[in-house]
Amino acid sequence: MTIITHSREAGTLIEGTAKGDGSNIILKASGWCWSRNLGTWYVPNSRDRGARGHIINGTAEQLRAAGFGDIEITYTHSVADGMHGAIIRATKPAS
Repeated sequence: MTIITHSREAGTLIEGTAKGDGSNIILKASGWCWSRNLGTWYVPNSRDRGARGHIINGTAEQLRAAGFGDIEITYTHSVADGMHGAIIRATKPAS
């Protein structure tokens, strides 16, 4: 299974691809880069930013069409420092 994840801390990464499986052609064409430090493919400039749905969904569709099977997409949305109280106030029902 191939998993595409996005979090503000790590950016957009993909797991489950292997050297020589042909995924590199699709990933390069979709704007992904290989990181030797991370040992995985990533979307450049995706750290500390919102997910780029058009890249993530487009890549997943292309991988499925190429026969890579199930592609799981996971978004992790963390709360920025100091925002917890604002979220509580915004979602608290009016008395």
